[in-house]
Amino acid sequence: MRLGQQNAYSDGSMSVSSLFRASLGASGCAMSTGAVGTRVGACCLWRASDASTAADHVSPGKLAVENVARGAKNESDDVRHNHTVPWVPWSLAEAVELRAAGAAIASFSLRATGPAFPSGVTPALAGGLPVSRTNGARVAFAPAGGGFAELLLLANGSGVECRAPDATGEVVVPPSLVTEAFEQDVDVYALLAKVDGEQRREGNVDATFELSAQVNFPKPTKVLP
Repeated sequence: MRLGQQNAYSDGSMSVSSLFRASLGASGCAMSTGAVGTRVGACCLWRASDASTAADHVSPGKLAVENVARGAKNESDDVRHNHTVPWVPWSLAEAVELRAAGAAIASFSLRATGPAFPSGVTPALAGGLPVSRTNGARVAFAPAGGGFAELLLLANGSGVECRAPDATGEVVVPPSLVTEAFEQDVDVYALLAKVDGEQRREGNVDATFELSAQVNFPKPTKVLP
């Protein structure tokens, strides 16, 4: 697995990033944290005990990124050991294209369009996100068009990341995955992102390029029964 991430803006609660991630096999998935997990429906589950799977590496070769509207370009050598992807500035509705020269997988290009920051978030960010083994976790938001919403929960080296089409206005982590990922009473950190991007399959590798606009729930919350 390879993941590169570069924050263009972050104040501790909001950030934007560009990501390249790739995962091996039909059941594999790459979380935005860099962990390689197991795909469960629309979610990616990773437990601390799965750490050995992070040794799987996929080389896309030299990467070039261009903001089409601005004509801004950048490139880097082969992404290795979670190095950042080359960064170009972008904002809402601007298209960014990633081109990979190819190495362990064939050359390819992917495009993403800058999403808006999540708004109309319920429950309110300042209050923290309730997480339980009975009800799972749910966040509602104001739909903003295309792309996806993604909810990430992290605690003690384990995590689960679920996504839903932006048009649904909510994203849910099922109770079964909360139970599988986290012990009761651990402090869970939560992040909600609006995401746009493309995915391409090369052999047994899923390669994804995304632009992400993220907001954090600043207070951790304990997993309830």
